[in-house]
Amino acid sequence: MRYLLALLLLTAVGKPTLNVRVFPQVSVVNLSQGCTTVLLTAELAGEESEKWYCPKVTWEFPDGTQATEESDCAPFEERDEYPRIWRRRLCAPAHPQGEAWIVYVSLSKKDVIARQEIRFFVK
Repeated sequence: MRYLLALLLLTAVGKPTLNVRVFPQVSVVNLSQGCTTVLLTAELAGEESEKWYCPKVTWEFPDGTQATEESDCAPFEERDEYPRIWRRRLCAPAHPQGEAWIVYVSLSKKDVIARQEIRFFVK
């Protein structure tokens, strides 16, 4: 338990990291819609850093499409707050082979500074 608490504290105050999650991780298709709604969340954790300030967020979906979000932020020195959490709702059908769907989330400035994947199952 102490190890887990120390790890959480280190992540919270250390180098910024990208954490991703999905809710629910396993779901069943709504037959009337042919899909189920999942909530994808990307969160920037850790201390503020100019390198990680106000990134472009790119969501890469299993069908090959992408969605990009950019914020119009004040200069780093003049900021009050800036976006650290991004959410995207997705209506996902059952996977044809019963495997996990995978969505990639990237944060970038000029180059990609972080990239994570989210896996979830739809039956």
